[in-house]
Amino acid sequence: MPAKAPPARKAPKIEEDQSDEETAAPIRKPEMFVVIYVLALDEPFLGQGLVEVLLDSGMTFGEMDIFHQLDDRGAQLFSLASAVEPGTFDLSSLDQFSTPGISLFMRVHELAAPLQVLDSMLSVANRVAQELNGEVRDETRSVMTPQTIEHCRQSLTEFLYKHSA
Repeated sequence: MPAKAPPARKAPKIEEDQSDEETAAPIRKPEMFVVIYVLALDEPFLGQGLVEVLLDSGMTFGEMDIFHQLDDRGAQLFSLASAVEPGTFDLSSLDQFSTPGISLFMRVHELAAPLQVLDSMLSVANRVAQELNGEVRDETRSVMTPQTIEHCRQSLTEFLYKHSA
């Protein structure tokens, strides 16, 4: 009987180790999103003009019928949708399309360099605002000020510091 005791003691340890791995597996990584809006000031953004600015800004039409900025490997850095549900763009009827605004968004937790992606998002947002008479707003739809941008950068830096592996 003493010969059987050591395997019985080892078996629970192995099971405990496995159960530790199993309980660790379902733990979800923290997520963080950044959203920027560009709202039309006088007239809604018209489809053809908006799409031209987006394409000239390096955006690509694609998955989910919205626009994306992609990295060199084709991975999404950030996306852009109409601010009106369902948020999609129908390229076949741009002459009939208009929107009071657009939203740009990124998944910080999926990016290697989110601060650079934020700069790219702001660049596209500012270009749309300048060329189509709009205004850049934050996630609460308040005017995006230099202080707001700095606060966003600090939040990103804190998130990266707390959650980097």
